[in-house]
Amino acid sequence: MDFSRRELLRAGVPLTMVGLAGCSSNGTDGSSGASTTAPPTQASTTQRQTTQSTTQQQQGTDTTSDSACESPVEVSGTITEDTTWDCDRYRMSGDVTVANGATLTVDSTVVDTAADTLLSVGDGATLVSTGTEELPTVFRSETHEPGSWKGIEVTAGSVEASFDNTIIRFGGAGGWANVYLQNGATAAFHRCMFDRSSTFGVHAEANTGFTSFSDCSFLDNPSGSMRIPATALPDLELSTTYTNNHLPGKVVVDHETVTQDSVWPAIDAPYVFPEGATIEAAVAVEAGALCRFGQGALLSVERGGILDVRGEAASPVRFVGEQTGTPGFWRGIEIVSNDRNSLSNTLVAGGGADGWANVYVQNGGRVSIDNASLVDSATYGLHAEANTTLPTFEGAGFTGNQQGSMRIPLPSLGQVGPDTVFLDDDGENRIEVADEAVTQAADWNLPDVPVHFPGNGRIRADVTVDPGATFTFAQGSLLSVEEGGSLGADGNPDGPITFRGDADVPGFWSGIEFASLNPDNRLDNCEVANGGNGGWANVYVQSSEMATVENSTLRDSSTAGIIAEDGSSLTESGNTFSGNADGPIA
Repeated sequence: MDFSRRELLRAGVPLTMVGLAGCSSNGTDGSSGASTTAPPTQASTTQRQTTQSTTQQQQGTDTTSDSACESPVEVSGTITEDTTWDCDRYRMSGDVTVANGATLTVDSTVVDTAADTLLSVGDGATLVSTGTEELPTVFRSETHEPGSWKGIEVTAGSVEASFDNTIIRFGGAGGWANVYLQNGATAAFHRCMFDRSSTFGVHAEANTGFTSFSDCSFLDNPSGSMRIPATALPDLELSTTYTNNHLPGKVVVDHETVTQDSVWPAIDAPYVFPEGATIEAAVAVEAGALCRFGQGALLSVERGGILDVRGEAASPVRFVGEQTGTPGFWRGIEIVSNDRNSLSNTLVAGGGADGWANVYVQNGGRVSIDNASLVDSATYGLHAEANTTLPTFEGAGFTGNQQGSMRIPLPSLGQVGPDTVFLDDDGENRIEVADEAVTQAADWNLPDVPVHFPGNGRIRADVTVDPGATFTFAQGSLLSVEEGGSLGADGNPDGPITFRGDADVPGFWSGIEFASLNPDNRLDNCEVANGGNGGWANVYVQSSEMATVENSTLRDSSTAGIIAEDGSSLTESGNTFSGNADGPIA
């Protein structure tokens, strides 16, 4: 809304602000409110002491005036009957409490407040502030200094408060805010400005919320525009400007478990989660949203929850640490849910604190990854435990992850396509696969980075490997093709397939074991090196099993290049053998 010159002058707005829209906006943590007698030391979601203790002695001293309008009309005390403030100007000389089911209506009025006063609404009462575009209602301190009065409190037992065309400024004394909701209170805001609090423009504690929040704005609130519970995020509307002028433009989000399906809108300021959040319902995050997390914070998607991140190529969703460029500043996103979780056009950065990862998929969890960048983790960009599912894995990018790009179960390797981009420059630019049997047919069409086996690998279904792949193995590891499985590794002269030890040392790893009678067991244009640990070989064909090895290099085994047991079926031709302690074939 646009305020007239007359209103701006009447409300004490400097003429330099005349060009601002009436419900403008703007966003550091501040402390929460406390009792009216002692300032708080930090934010709390516990019940704050209301003003009842300081107003009981004022019962019956309500000085709201129904007579002719003095200027200003002096008001203080407890309002227990429906009352309207519609004179030109009021002055709160002390605390005002609206109680006993009363309604206080404030109509196109300027309310000046004495130092440290509080307007409190509870006990079945409500507040209706109804200004107009030309003459908004204004609540402000008489000294015009941020934090010189407490502000407006809407608390337990109140009926939904309503604010329309209202300016609230200079609150925050004692850790309060221009507007402070607590203990289940709700309020509606339309075309409002929250200006120059010493803390937040609006602070809403756990279990509170907004029935609407439209066309509002924030100006110069040093702790941030708002502090709200995670459950109130879907109440925010894009028509509001949250950027808070030149001070921190952010909405601080207190940890709370989300149990109702909701949408987190992409407002024009970041969400800041000091302690993370827990999701136990379907949450969609809109394109362009920016979510920052405090040190050690975790965003957890539990059983029954869904995280559906709907970024776009030109407008990604970002989950990052508050301290940017610091690997391990926060823990990351935990996926426990096995529902339709999706990260599309998403940036996740700076995770990995306490052994977590940018994205950590717990045992049995499920997530689709589509054009996501997982960067600057203190551990892995992606860590997926056993029995997890990656139904879609396309166009992902990894860089700066200190333990490696990703650690995934071996069965998920088939989901990693060649369009995945790996730019890690810390010497761990690879895919790490955890020991788990492949039981579904798969084609390993891999990007141009090594796949590393820190333990054994077991193949119990048909697996094909496309040209150019490289596999490295930790000391003593064995790749076993078991009954019901086959390994078809078909390289070519321009794209050989490599199986080698992590160190180029004879006998460093065990080698490839063929323990299945399958004609699709084939190594063509491959290099197999450094096997033989524990008496195995680069290629070991068990009795009564079969394999074909052609046009390949088998080198530096601590035993033979190939061991074929009696009764096995080995077909070999065009191979090159070198450095094998027991010769080419035994």
